[in-house]
Order: sequence, then structure tokens, then C-alpha cells
Amino acid sequence: MKLHPIVFGDADAPLFGIVTPATPSTAIDRGVVICAPIGFENVLHYRHLRVLARRLGESGRATLRFDWPACGDSSGDDSDPGLVAVWTQSVSDAAATLRERTGVSVVDVVGVRVGATLAALAAAADRTIGDLVLWAPFTSGRGYVREMRAFHRLAENTLPNRRSAEITGDGQEISGFLLATTTLDDLDRVDLLATDFAGQPRRVLVAGRDAQPPEALVAHLRSQGGHAVDTAVLRGLEDVALSWSDAPIPSEAFQAIEDWLPRGTPLPQNGRYAARGEESMALTSNGHAIREQAVVLRDEDPLVGITCVPDANGGVAPDDAWVVFLSNRYARRIGPNRLYTSYARRWATQGLRSLRLDVSATGDSGGPEQETVRNMYSEQVVTDAREALAYLRREHGARRFVFVGLCSGAFTGFHAAVAEPDVEGVVLIGVHLLVWAEDETAMTLASHLRRTAFRIGSWQRLLRGQVPVRKVTSVALTSSVLAVKRQVSLGVHRLLRREHADPVAMEIKSSLARLSRRGCTLLFVFPDADPGLSYLRRYLGDDLAGLADQPTFRIEEIHGTDHTFRPFWSHDVLRDEIESELLDLGFFDAARPRLGDVLEKVQV
Repeated sequence: MKLHPIVFGDADAPLFGIVTPATPSTAIDRGVVICAPIGFENVLHYRHLRVLARRLGESGRATLRFDWPACGDSSGDDSDPGLVAVWTQSVSDAAATLRERTGVSVVDVVGVRVGATLAALAAAADRTIGDLVLWAPFTSGRGYVREMRAFHRLAENTLPNRRSAEITGDGQEISGFLLATTTLDDLDRVDLLATDFAGQPRRVLVAGRDAQPPEALVAHLRSQGGHAVDTAVLRGLEDVALSWSDAPIPSEAFQAIEDWLPRGTPLPQNGRYAARGEESMALTSNGHAIREQAVVLRDEDPLVGITCVPDANGGVAPDDAWVVFLSNRYARRIGPNRLYTSYARRWATQGLRSLRLDVSATGDSGGPEQETVRNMYSEQVVTDAREALAYLRREHGARRFVFVGLCSGAFTGFHAAVAEPDVEGVVLIGVHLLVWAEDETAMTLASHLRRTAFRIGSWQRLLRGQVPVRKVTSVALTSSVLAVKRQVSLGVHRLLRREHADPVAMEIKSSLARLSRRGCTLLFVFPDADPGLSYLRRYLGDDLAGLADQPTFRIEEIHGTDHTFRPFWSHDVLRDEIESELLDLGFFDAARPRLGDVLEKVQV
């Protein structure tokens, strides 16, 4: 199904969204706005809500998914004041935009987690909004902040060399994202039980994620203006949050939502969605004008990205130099904790152009919707990266490239660089694998489970006992068996002095040699206790032969952070490492302002 990226809302604070049109043969006169969660929950659930949009589109409902102000690819920063008010207003803006773009007369709203809370607030003030699905809503902003703080403390306790969660400015870090003091104050005043929902009667479905929804909220809605309130338990959100299985799609919950929404009447042919071409977003960052544009490189099996360039002739970077950010499994093109979006916009003010790319099976791009680890290390994702370079050459005159990728995104950049001579550097952040091997993946998973097994009890308390312990035990046992098998195989090779016979080691060394001869730089950045560094030593030796002795390769460790670069202070440290690499490659002017030695500013 074809996707249509759009830009809407206030011209001074534009929002990014994706319209999924209704299938023409089934199109009805009702659309749906999907309100995602915010913060790390947004990252986890983004791909699944794309699946929900597709299903609703096939059933005849045009949908609009959008990034909240100061989130994802929309404008703004999480330190902006008044975010709760603009978040709420953006729901009404999205509904009005969907009506305008598709010709539907009624727009229903599906909200998830805090997105459901904001959807309810918007509906209370906007009588044009249709029926509501509130999936696992928070009845108060205070309850939302309390649960997010609990999760953040849990995540902090997993850091092997924990450092102070120092942040820039006032606020509270929530697992790599910032809730500014003004936002916390505004959230403290949010209370659905004290909200006036009187007005146009509507149908409302209030769904719990693992138990019946709050009775107080259901009773309050029923007492306000004659709303018809249904209740349900829609499971699946907790499985995604736990990440113990391959990102399961909550299909039964999606079917229940689809069945509950009104059927509507057929939409006239002249009222159906008409594409307006590629839409761009004008932004101002640090007084510099920049421009972002969503591009869809394939229609049937879409490959979606966002270009970020200086507007007019700003900046001093070479016109033909581009950074390409590559998505990984959960962190779509915005990167972990929205790092890629913030880096791209900062660099655009200095003239450096970039593309944030969703490879297949991630974000808004095509590929399997039930993604697996194997999808992230397939030949297809490498093909996607190369196709993106071809697009940049053809449409923007690009000639020089640097890939930046985390985890499987680093794997993608590594292999695309081997095949593409115009790639001058690759930043491999927390890379776990350089060559795909089933048993190698099992070793990494087993290591991860051993390090994080204690969290099962904590998650049981946090998610009310919904941890799939039997599945975790099965996965851990299978992974451990394969891991032992792999270790025995490696041990035999070493005893027989046949390291060269290991095909994984041979391929890694061959690829490194090719990149070295070409002068392509590799910057490896590892967080604390990351299994990727052990992976390199396993195949290259403890002295990292083939890396440490090559001037084009560099390895850096950032202590006190995790695989997705939490806490907040590590964002600047990682950025400084990447900027140093780009400066050495001539992607920045040597006279540009430097961040300085951020490492000295980190409180131990």
C-alpha cells in the first residue's frame, strides 16, 4: 500500500505525518488519526502502528499517523515550553488535515498510552472529532510521569559503570528523552477524571493492556454528555515493551479495534486522496534556515527517508558530501532517542547534508511487518543503502558519503561501504555482527539474556506479571546450546591453528583489508560492556589485529552508557566523536565551532 508523507500544522512549527489512503474499492467516509505514545514507547511501537494503519486502510479507512511536536521528524525540541498544550492541539490539527486531504467527513481517533490521554483531552475540546479508542491511557499526567520515572530507574540500574544522569537544562531524563520542567508542571495538571467531556455524544472504547481499564475513567466518561462507553482488554503492548520475542504484532488487538470502529458509508470517487508530490519542511536551528523533505524511493515496497539540507547557500560543507543515517531494528530513521534527527539538523546549520533512511522492515519502509533479527542482517538492507546512494547521486549530485549506524545499522553501513567506492567512512555504533551467522546471533542473545535476566522480576512488578517466562526460558536455552556449539568450534580451530579456516573470520579480515586499501575510515564506538567489542576480539584476536595497526580504523569506548546511549549526557559525547571523524574527512570546515572535550565534563 502506497504511503504519502505530508507536512501540516503551523508553518512556524510544522509537523510530519504519513497518510495511508483507503483501498479505493473499500473507501468509506470516515478516517482515523492514530496517536502514538511519546518517548521510548514511541520508538518501540512505531512499526506496529504502521501495521494498524495498513489494516485500517485496507478496510476502507484513510489514516494519518504523525510525529508529535518536538518528537520524531516534526519540528521542535523537547525543552520547548508549552508542549502539553501543543501536543493536544496537534490531534485536532491532524484530524482537520485528514479531512482536508482525503475528503472524509468524520475522523475517529485511536490513541495508545499517553497518546490516548492526549487524544481524550483533544476530544474534550474539539467536537469535530469522532469516536475514540483509548488503549491503555493514563488517567493523569502525574501517573504517566510516575511510571516513566520507574522505568528510567530500572534502566539506569542495568548500567555497569553508572554515572550521574546529568542533563543540559532543567528537567527529568526519561530513558534517553527529556521531560522539561515546564512539561512536567503541565503534565501535573492533566487529569482526565476532572476533564469536562460534556458536549457532542460519541462512542468511546477504553481498553486496558493487561487488565480491565480504570473503572473511574469509564464511569466519568459515562457521566459526561451521554457517551456510549465500551471496555475491553487488548493485549500485546507489554510483549513489545519487553522485547523478549521478535517484536510481536498485536494482531488480535488490531482486529478488535478495526471491528469496533464505525463502518461508515462509501466515499465518493472525487473525495479520495490525491497526492500532492513531495512536501518539505522549513526549519530554523540556531538562527540558520534548513529544509527537510521526505522521500519515498519505491512505491510498491517503499523505501522511506528524510533529507536534511541547508536552505539556500548556508554552511561551509562541501556540496557533494552527505551523511547517511541507517536505521536499525527498533530505532527508525530518527535514531535512538532521536539522536539522528538532532545531529542532522545541527550539522545542516553548518552546511552538511544528510539522509535519514528507514531500511526494509524498519520504520515506514516496506519489507516484512513481522520483522526478525534475520531481516536486519539481510542482503536486502545492504541493497537499500546502496539504492539510497544512487538516489542522492542522481537527484542531489552527491559524490562523497559517510554511513552512520547503530547495531544492525552499522552492519548495513559496513557491507554497503565495501561495495560502494564513494563511501569514505563508516561510523559503527555498538555493532554486534559484521558477518551474519545463526550461531553467532545466538551467542549475542545468550550474552544479553545473562546480563539482563534479573530484570524479569522487575518487569513482572511493572507490567503486572505479563512477562512470558516460558518463552524467555526456551529462547535462552536454545541460544545457550548454539552458543556452546560455536565456542567449541572456535576452540577446535584455535587448537589446530586453523583460525583462517573460519569463514566468518576470513570474511571480516578480507572486508577490512579492502576498506583499508581504499582509505575508507572506520570509527567503532562501543558503550559499556557491549558484546560487539568481544565479537571483534574473538575474530581478530585480543590485540585486534587488522584494526589497531591501521591508521584508517579507530575504536572508542564510552563508559557509563548503554546500547541505545542513555543517559542523556552521552548524546553529546557520541556526537563529538562522530564530528571529529567528519572533520578529519573534510566534511566540515576546519574553522567550525567545536564541542570541545565533552569527556572532561562528564561527572563520574
